Amino acid sequence: MRVILILWLIPVVFFWGWYGLSAYDINFGLFFLSRGFHDHIFQIYGSILHMPAEDVPIALAWIFGIDTLIVFGVAALRWYKHWLPQTYRYFKQLITRKPDRKYLEHRVENVLIRAGSLKSDSVGPVRPAE
Repeated sequence: MRVILILWLIPVVFFWGWYGLSAYDINFGLFFLSRGFHDHIFQIYGSILHMPAEDVPIALAWIFGIDTLIVFGVAALRWYKHWLPQTYRYFKQLITRKPDRKYLEHRVENVLIRAGSLKSDSVGPVRPAE
């Protein structure tokens, strides 16, 4: 499974790294990181896909997003024996846990102390126009 994740991650990192650097023309003197090359590549993709070149990065983001969901879904199904029992125990513990009475009493006392410290004139006039 690690091999699949690595084989998925490498192209994603390379593409979005190239896209980010070339979109902002941070080229370090390399032609393939220049903005002109970036625009030319997306013109080619746009003509192949019969869509405007400006829409290609958005379509690629959707494609990479769906691909990511599929890869992580497969990984979750592959590793469910490790995370499912502890997730089940965690949610069961959340549902069956009773609130701590001492903590609740402390919170109520703090609210009452704060409410008593407020002065009625600190709120302001009832009608602001006065």
